[in-house]
Amino acid sequence: MPEDVALAVVESLPPLMNPSALLVETLSVKTRFADCVAHLGDELAWDGPIVGINPMFAPSLRLPGRTVAAVVHRSGRAADLLLDDLRRWGARVQIVSADHHDRSCAAVQALTHATILSFGCALADLGIDPDGAAALATPVFTTMSALLARVSGGTPEVYRDVQVSNPYARAAREALSRAISRVSAASRAEAGVAGFADLLDHAGLPLGDHADDQARLCALVRGVGVVTAHLPQLDPSNPVETAVIRGLVRGWPRRATVRRREPELDAPTMDELYDEGLADFPEAMLPFAGHPLWERLDDERRTRVRAWAWIAYNKNVIDIEQDVVTPAFGLLFRDAFGTGLSDADRAAVVQSMVDEEYHTLMHLNASTLTRRRRGWELPDATLPKSLTARRHREALARAASPRSAALTSLAYATVAETSITDYLTLVAEDPTIQPVHRATIALHRRDIAPALGGLLLGRDTLIGHRRHRRRLVLDRRGRGHWSRSGGFCDRHRGRLLAFAAACCPCPADGAAASPSSRAAWTSRGA
Repeated sequence: MPEDVALAVVESLPPLMNPSALLVETLSVKTRFADCVAHLGDELAWDGPIVGINPMFAPSLRLPGRTVAAVVHRSGRAADLLLDDLRRWGARVQIVSADHHDRSCAAVQALTHATILSFGCALADLGIDPDGAAALATPVFTTMSALLARVSGGTPEVYRDVQVSNPYARAAREALSRAISRVSAASRAEAGVAGFADLLDHAGLPLGDHADDQARLCALVRGVGVVTAHLPQLDPSNPVETAVIRGLVRGWPRRATVRRREPELDAPTMDELYDEGLADFPEAMLPFAGHPLWERLDDERRTRVRAWAWIAYNKNVIDIEQDVVTPAFGLLFRDAFGTGLSDADRAAVVQSMVDEEYHTLMHLNASTLTRRRRGWELPDATLPKSLTARRHREALARAASPRSAALTSLAYATVAETSITDYLTLVAEDPTIQPVHRATIALHRRDIAPALGGLLLGRDTLIGHRRHRRRLVLDRRGRGHWSRSGGFCDRHRGRLLAFAAACCPCPADGAAASPSSRAAWTSRGA
């Protein structure tokens, strides 16, 4: 319904409303309707609840996992029930004021649509041949073209309403015009590189603390399905190629979850497997299990806490995958240690990187399923960053050089990957929790063994100096020394952890490990 029509009939509706009814508006703009309801005030013969909702996605898309903005014009039990139902059906309900809604939508809708349509109009004015552009398309151009196809193929009335009705949309378009002028100014010769660097910094400011997350999302969106072709065959005559790397390359298409059609990953199947009568997380893993206060909680609260624990468990895994393990794979792929990786080595690293991204997706889906079926928000944003990820970041900040930082990342990633199997097993083998959660963990655990642990610990030549074949050995007290030993060490009565460290040039025998490297081993209880 157009906004003008809705505003015109709002005064006529109250006499027709049942006392227990709920009035819901779905307008793209909320402030004028809110002002209308506030202006009428006591003149309305009906005092029931009024809610405005705005699904932030196209009607053709499914509700689960999508954002629905909600403005409570007048509160009441029926309004609460509607919002609870939306959450139960899988929506991410964001309750905001009418003014906050319109200001935000001017950015996330009006500005975004105007930018995409301006991009299309500019291409049309330039007379760009679609086939020629597609043949030379960069990932960014491809992404923008996909967005252009989405918006330009939409319903004109809907997209016009976003631009015309929102009182802040005009200011958003004017800001876009000024921004284009700013790009032109920064592109002049006299602005130099420094001027364009300032432009990039200014343009990135709105991302705030979400910059890294958005960059990873962009890489994931652009990279889905890329590594699917046949991998190059290895050269069996090359002594550098070991059985570990050959096994990784040849076994990955059969082993990796991302390359298989798993019935348990299909959304309807996951919902069928979910049993609301079972808990989401093992009670024995709760740090306060058995405490008198915990024992006195009613069943509903205990269920909610265990659901929260499952969400936190998944977030911890995701944080470690994204902030610790994946950056280390990036170092290996770029040959940051100067060991001269072969094509097969780099292919194995990329395969493992794809695995890690898919593990992140698996745990993200598992949390989304729990929120949808339980009907609770349980947002990741309220949880702190993983302790391992925080300690990793702190250790990198203390690193004395880029090389020291790279070795620190390598140490953290190695410990994370070689110890995560036990962490996953604690949930995977508990028969008292959701079978779909156990299935998710089992799939992740199946991929773990041959991943980074195999890449780092199974082969000196991948990250070790080919000539010296030395290893950095750290004991449980965090003291390290360089050794020519080809294996692990069992000294000092405790379990010793070792990793094959890139050592070109190698430190002198007996050189101590850096404090930041030692910290990596203690961070996961090594």
